[in-house]
Amino acid sequence: MEPTIFGSALLRYVRRVLADLGEAKAHVELLKHGELGTLRIGVISFSPASKIVAACSALREVHPQVSVSIVEGSSESLIAQLRRGELDMTLARVVSRNEIEDLDVQPIYDEPFSAVARRENGYQTAQMSWELLAQQDWVLPTKGALSRLAVDLAFVREGFMGPRVVVECQSLEQIRRHVMSAGLFGVLPSSEAVRAEAEGTLVVVRHDFAPHVAPISLLSLKGREMAKEALEFVEALRGNPPPPVNDPTDP
Repeated sequence: MEPTIFGSALLRYVRRVLADLGEAKAHVELLKHGELGTLRIGVISFSPASKIVAACSALREVHPQVSVSIVEGSSESLIAQLRRGELDMTLARVVSRNEIEDLDVQPIYDEPFSAVARRENGYQTAQMSWELLAQQDWVLPTKGALSRLAVDLAFVREGFMGPRVVVECQSLEQIRRHVMSAGLFGVLPSSEAVRAEAEGTLVVVRHDFAPHVAPISLLSLKGREMAKEALEFVEALRGNPPPPVNDPTDP
């Protein structure tokens, strides 16, 4: 049996109320213990891994009792989990503000993509021609992903139909593995591509290969009070780590 449009609307409100009740109960427990137990964070695949790792490390330095649970998914699925109370915050791309009126949005990260290839392929140039790029086999994000749209638009802008995609995936790690193991071409956020090249695992064949299409933002529910540890994680993600805790045994 399918609910009517009125039933569907009511069901959404019921789910939200249940999520809020569950959150209220959890919040009371946290207040009893005076600390946040687990920080639940959603991330899309092209989130800045180095920033997330640095923020987690900074949080662990001052709050070793707090664990961090990272859930990876699409922007749509993560925002839905956030609304259901299953996440404390999420990193996602937002295109239409009409769809996020109930969310606080803080832009965190924005950079173009670079094209990369396996170093053993012998490519030396960092500005490979678009004609040669269009002849390669690629591993790219799945259709519908904004990062994939950026790549497709980059080829169209240069007068080409688009790359020959032989593998689609949403994980940055999977893209790296297919580039290194199968010799495919791929795209990475520019800072990640430069880091991989410095490590000797990949080579950048074209910098600023595709423009960004929307910044990655930190989303949280409006009106939901964040624990102190969560707020400190947000600041660390922005590059402002919390001050170290003084050791009470120090003179």
